[in-house]
Amino acid sequence: DIQKQLLFSEPNTWRKSFVRPKLSYVVLNQKDKDGKLIRVLQKVKGSCIVYCNTRKETKRVYQLLQEHHISAHFYHGGLDIVDREVKQKQWQQNHVRVMVATNAFGMGIDKPNVRLVVHMHLPSSPEAYFQEAGRAGRDEKMAYAILLTNVFDISQLKKHIEEYSPTLEEIRSVYQHLANHLQIAIGSAQGESFEFHLQAFCNKYKLPPLKTYNTLKLLEREGYIKLTDAMQQTSRIHFKVKHGELYQFQIGNPIYDRLIKTILRSYGDVFDSFTKIQESILAKRSGHSTQDVKQYLEKLNNMNILEYLPQNSKPQIFFSMARIDTKTLPVSQDTLVKRKAIKEEKGATMVAYVQNQYKCRSSFLVDYFGESNSVRCGICDICLERNKIKMSDADFEEIATAIQNLISEKSLRTDYIILKIVEFREDKILDVIQFLHNNGQIEFTADEKVIWVR
Repeated sequence: DIQKQLLFSEPNTWRKSFVRPKLSYVVLNQKDKDGKLIRVLQKVKGSCIVYCNTRKETKRVYQLLQEHHISAHFYHGGLDIVDREVKQKQWQQNHVRVMVATNAFGMGIDKPNVRLVVHMHLPSSPEAYFQEAGRAGRDEKMAYAILLTNVFDISQLKKHIEEYSPTLEEIRSVYQHLANHLQIAIGSAQGESFEFHLQAFCNKYKLPPLKTYNTLKLLEREGYIKLTDAMQQTSRIHFKVKHGELYQFQIGNPIYDRLIKTILRSYGDVFDSFTKIQESILAKRSGHSTQDVKQYLEKLNNMNILEYLPQNSKPQIFFSMARIDTKTLPVSQDTLVKRKAIKEEKGATMVAYVQNQYKCRSSFLVDYFGESNSVRCGICDICLERNKIKMSDADFEEIATAIQNLISEKSLRTDYIILKIVEFREDKILDVIQFLHNNGQIEFTADEKVIWVR
């Protein structure tokens, strides 16, 4: 694309291999992910990134590390920009060891001495995983990319795909609700802006917030509407005093007590970082008016009890074109199906990656990105098990392929398999059978026959 747009007279392309020879890919199936994370951090020294799939989870894992006296920060897109910059700088300068983050952390990060990247959940695509895991070991020294997984991850990944893939019916439903909510007639509103609060909209029509937001973003990509930045830049607060000092303040200033208690009940991390709030919700829960809540927060800000950053502007929706009859909303069903199919295919590849117990992890990823003739890395979890067998890669692959061909259609006894593979000694064939069994590639039936699992 760059060459085409800049009218290169001759094509010039430099492409580096996807192979990372000093990066060890490891998949660990764990019921107790938290315990395993602590043990990994205690064993592998050096700078680390821990990736989580939600903002809430980054805070929880950060608190877990604090309890075990592991230096850490947490980072996500909802933090104040100053807070994000401070945390990122302290991590880059090695003042803290671990950054617990969503995928909002990483773009532009080029810290060379990251020794470990841990994924607490299954990424949505090989592209996302390769990019995030690849932030380890950029100094080309030994580093580790560890993915912690369990049986719940696959269902969570499917849920994630559904939340980001609204159907045509769901898109039309949200569009109709939007027109009803803003009282917009067919053929009107082109070029007009309307104040719009997502949470209130979802509450009114009993819609799931995340999927609704993704549906609105899809309508924005299609050119029907435009969302202002204020949709996500809501008001924020952060308590500057500690719990004990705040308690003493409440005793001495009872007029603020009800609002402060409501804040503490409604938001869990207001002492640690800036937290998004909605004054209207606090007003409803505390029994104050919205205007009173804003005034109280401003006074608490002036008294240095908390920092209050009110929303700079009200969130709005701009109608780029006149409202269309919902029944004829020209969103392509085929396009939606194709987009979802691509997401599902990438998700299925990640599931295959974590369930794979036979092929070198590096080779798996490199093959996905289209590099041919990949070789075993020798340092991933699969290869480390494979290294215990004293035979060449060529012999191992030939025996394994022969076994797969023999039992892919029907189960066979071990002695029959040995008789059919005449090119190799019995001990070598048994070693490969044992490896395949240990790594879940084959299983033994009740009558001692061998079957290929997947």
